[in-house]
Amino acid sequence: MVVRSSASMEQLVQIASSTMKRVESITEIVTMRRNVSFRSLPMGFNWDTTKLKGFRVNMTYWQAFCSIIDPSHNEFWNITTDWVPMVMFFACAAYFYAAKTAMPAPIREACAMSALFTGVQHTVSLIAHVFQCVSTRVSYSIWYIDYAGIILNFVWNG
Repeated sequence: MVVRSSASMEQLVQIASSTMKRVESITEIVTMRRNVSFRSLPMGFNWDTTKLKGFRVNMTYWQAFCSIIDPSHNEFWNITTDWVPMVMFFACAAYFYAAKTAMPAPIREACAMSALFTGVQHTVSLIAHVFQCVSTRVSYSIWYIDYAGIILNFVWNG
C-alpha cells in the first residue's frame, strides 16, 4: 500500500485543476459561446436578414478559425460548402496537371486552370465566411474579397 503525503496530494489537485481549466478553455474556443441572435447583433456587422440566430461576433482570428468545426453558428454550412469543393477542385487541378491521358494538352491545361481558379474562389469565400466575425471593419471589407473571387471565377470560366 502506497501512502501519499499531503503535499503530493495538493500537487495532484493543482495539476488536475489546471488541466480542467485548459480543457474548459479549449471547449470554450471550440463551442464558441459568442453566438448572438439577430436582435443582439452589434451595429456594423454584415448581417443576413434571413437568419435569426447564430451570429458570431467579436471573435479573435484564432476563435474564428476554430469555429470551422462548430455547427452551432449560421455560417457552418456556408463554410462546409466552401472547404469541401475547395479540396475537390484543387485535387482535380492537380490530377489534370499531372495526368498523362489521351486528352490533348491544351484541353487538359484548360481543365487544370479552370479547376485551380475555382478552388481559389472557394478558398477566398472560405476566408470571408470564417473571418467575417472578427470585427465590424473586417465584416464590412472582407465581403469585397469574396465578391472579387466570385467575379474572377466567372470571368475566368466564362
